[in-house]
Amino acid sequence: MTYNYLIGILIKHHFEYDYEQLNLVLDNRNKSVDNLKDLQHYLETELIVNTDIKYVNVQYVDSKNCDLVQVADVFNNLLYRYGNGQQFQHQGKGEKNYNKNKQIMTMLLPRIRCAIRFPESKCEFTLYEDNSLTNV
Repeated sequence: MTYNYLIGILIKHHFEYDYEQLNLVLDNRNKSVDNLKDLQHYLETELIVNTDIKYVNVQYVDSKNCDLVQVADVFNNLLYRYGNGQQFQHQGKGEKNYNKNKQIMTMLLPRIRCAIRFPESKCEFTLYEDNSLTNV
């Protein structure tokens, strides 16, 4: 239930307008076996009522058979390493790895459309020098 709520908040906050359909392709490790359609039903209820989105499709795939999900995993791991590198750099550790990951992140920054901290009050992750997640 929390997973559905968080996905709904993310989509409502960042894609409220200008989109009429939502197609999510998720790694099947993110689903509960009991209720495969729960996320789709939840998003249909929340988004069709509260946004411009009129169509929702949630598809679960095995990541070993889906290049798009594999790329998302690689990117997610890069963000994780970058965030951990920030933490280690502040502690005086991991300078070399942090700088390598920072170079990669600098190349990717123009392509990051939105980013959120979770939980906001405890996350120190930043993408830009001014401690923000976006270059706005």
